[in-house]
Amino acid sequence: MEPSDSISGAGTSSCGRPAAHSDNDLTVLDDQAGTLFAGDLVFLTHLPVPGWLAVFDELGAISAQRVVPGHGPVNDWPAALADERRYLERLASDVRELDAHGKPITVAASCDSDNSQRRVRRAALAKPKS
Repeated sequence: MEPSDSISGAGTSSCGRPAAHSDNDLTVLDDQAGTLFAGDLVFLTHLPVPGWLAVFDELGAISAQRVVPGHGPVNDWPAALADERRYLERLASDVRELDAHGKPITVAASCDSDNSQRRVRRAALAKPKS
């Protein structure tokens, strides 16, 4: 389904979305119930980083040659876990560091590249708590 495609019927409509969480995001609206099914486009609490990291050891022990991920192309297994593990470990570390210095999560979320993240972290940690 392309981002501009939509399907309607029986009180529901679905719509392909531009690449956001994945390259095939889809929403479904139940008009009768007034309910939008947004899937992984909306997270209301937090990403379960500790849970993901905890399960990586179990997943990595599975004897397979390749993986079909929920997002992305088929890849070699278990090597496919390395980048995601590194990303989540860095994210958890950065958020813990900011939290230890009394900084809000919005500081971590205000960055758009690795270099700007380092600059924002250094600036946030250099400022005294108010």
